[in-house]
Amino acid sequence: MTGKTFSIVFIVGLLTFLLGWFLHDIIRSSNQIADTKHIDSSTNTIINRDTSKMSNADKFSNTISGRFIMAKSDCTGFNFIDKKLVLWTNEIACNDPDTLKIRWLDSSTFLTRSTLRINESCPPRVDIYKVVYFDGRHLTLKSIWTGWNDSNDDNLEFNKQSN
Repeated sequence: MTGKTFSIVFIVGLLTFLLGWFLHDIIRSSNQIADTKHIDSSTNTIINRDTSKMSNADKFSNTISGRFIMAKSDCTGFNFIDKKLVLWTNEIACNDPDTLKIRWLDSSTFLTRSTLRINESCPPRVDIYKVVYFDGRHLTLKSIWTGWNDSNDDNLEFNKQSN
């Protein structure tokens, strides 16, 4: 290899490296924005990314509290303890509710994550819900499907349990 050929290969390699270095962040951020738009459209929700306008973000997280029983059920439902903790009760085990952490994603969408670690190598169970209707006594949630196979989202109807 002659000195001239080596210099050209070196300069082209250096320019390629530098362009890759500087363009990496630009390409990466544009892909993240596209992925976020896809995720937002799949939940039929417009999420406001501007944190200065988050006054509406606590709309349901501050107003939904107490125990809500699923319609046509004896004990299945949620018990919203506070903004970070919720209990889920199944019909099979009415006296043994599951403790879940709750995280509000926007003013009407939240996710629940199991606090009980059943298997060290498996991630926790996560469910996503969107508040469709809430008037203080009746709560309708859209359960957004997160499983492997293709399934439809479900609307779940709840009534507030009186103390």
